[in-house]
Amino acid sequence: MSVGWDRERAEKVSGVVTRLRYPASLTVPSDPSDRSAKARVELLTGTSGGLFDALDKPGDTGELLNIGLITAGIGAGPFARIRFDCRPGAAVPAASDFGCVADVADQAGTVPATCSVTVAAN
Repeated sequence: MSVGWDRERAEKVSGVVTRLRYPASLTVPSDPSDRSAKARVELLTGTSGGLFDALDKPGDTGELLNIGLITAGIGAGPFARIRFDCRPGAAVPAASDFGCVADVADQAGTVPATCSVTVAAN
């Protein structure tokens, strides 16, 4: 998953929250005590420290994974790699089977952003 924004508006930001809707043919195992799926998410931002979590939220209209990072110096581009499990017998979905929205902010407030998904099967 990648996030983008107008770099003239903000070269780097301090907060990114993405909401990734994924097909029901996939699962993201999470810690049952807190629903955290961050063990299945690799941040690709090149930043360190800060506050990071990933929460899996099953819903009526599909599965939803929220990924949030708050730290200084987050740049546009690759944001996270998620390792899904396919349900038995399910085909690998296409990128068009996913939906993605990003909320991005810097010290001045909300930064209009885009979010995109690519799929790689292992």
